[in-house]
Formats: sequence, structure tokens, C-alpha cells
Amino acid sequence: MSRTNRAEKGPAHDISAKHAVLRKQFQETLRSMGQVILPEDLAIVDAVLASEEHCTAEDVQRAAALQHPEVSIAHVRRTLRLLCDLGIATQMIAGGRPVYEHIHLGEHHDHFICLRCGKILEFTDGQIEERQLLQARRLGFHPLLHRLEIRGICAECAAGQKPAKTLADASPGETVRISELLGGHGFVMRLTEMGLTRGSCVRIVQTAGQIVLDLQGSRLGIGRGMAGKIIVTAADGPG
Repeated sequence: MSRTNRAEKGPAHDISAKHAVLRKQFQETLRSMGQVILPEDLAIVDAVLASEEHCTAEDVQRAAALQHPEVSIAHVRRTLRLLCDLGIATQMIAGGRPVYEHIHLGEHHDHFICLRCGKILEFTDGQIEERQLLQARRLGFHPLLHRLEIRGICAECAAGQKPAKTLADASPGETVRISELLGGHGFVMRLTEMGLTRGSCVRIVQTAGQIVLDLQGSRLGIGRGMAGKIIVTAADGPG
């Protein structure tokens, strides 16, 4: 949608005074860049700032559409990218899809992310924060922003599931089933080309140096760094 001079409407959603600072920052930054702000832009921003949950682009579109039914998902995604570029929101991957969260001025929390269901659990630990600042001071580093994400399996998903570990921790002679791949799209595609996909069974042939696998009679060699991003469980039958 092209940007034209149109009157800006007020906030479409209830946002706190603290979040209003972020809204004003968005407006002032776009004006300084010579961009005209559309009412749909503000509806999207307000939807993000009013949400205290981690939201998808589709969630934001539904909320913004209450004020502007014509707002498109492409417009929402462009605005979300802009909010992340401006440091007003952050993006993370949960459940294989991007989710967004506005920053919390004067507050900080970290995240546990379940690799199975995509659930995000927030937590705050003052000792972790102090240790990070201590290391920064020791190295003469001046931190501006940071985010801690710990990925694993939530209690609900772990109930009744087999114990998991990385392929790098498997032992020679052990047969395991691949349950999760922790890398990005390129990493997953590279493993797929090798035949290593979720659900595949492999037998560990060697772990000294390069890890050698037997995949349906074929030998594959992968580095320990790559193996550390492959989550496996004990195989309960042929792959």
C-alpha cells in the first residue's frame, strides 16, 4: 500500500503511558525518515503494544482489522519488521514460526521456548543478570541490549516422552531416532539433503573426531557442532 497524506487516527487499542512512549518513538522516527504514517500503521503498532502475549503476524492483523478491516498481512509483516529494526519489538522463533513481543521499558525477562509445542515461558533471575553484567565489566564491554533464550521441552510435552539428548552425546553402537533439528532453514535443508530428517533412525558408528553414522546402510560423517544441534531419542523400531 502506497503511503499518502492521510489524517492519523488516535490509538486503536488501550496502551499504557509507558507504551505510549514507544508509539511516539515510532511516529517520530518515521517522520524523521520522511515517511508518512498511515492510520493502518498506528493500528498495527497499537495492537502490538497492547498485547502482553507473544503474538504472530496473524494475531496482529486480526487485532488491527478491528479498526481497519482492509489491513493486509503483508502490511502487518512490513510494519513488524520495521518495529524490530527500530528496537521497539523483538522477533523469536517458537513452534517453527516467528512470534513478536514489544520491549518492556525498565523491565527485562528471559525465555524458555518449547521445541515441540512452541510454548514460551518468561522468567526473571537477578543472579543471571548480575553475572552477565559482571562478565561485561571484566571484558570492558558496554552492553546495550541482550536476550536469553533457552530452548528445550516443556513439562507437558516431556510427560511420557523418552529422554532426549543431542546426537553429539550418543555412544558408538547406539541406534537413535532424530526428534528435533535446532538450526535454521539452511541447516535443516542441508541435513535433509543428507537424508537426516525428523523421524529418521541412525546407528552411531564412531564418535572420535568426526561423528560417523549409518543411515540405512550408508555411512555419513558430520561434525560435532552440527551433531550438537540434532536432538535424538532412543529408537523403538526401524526408521
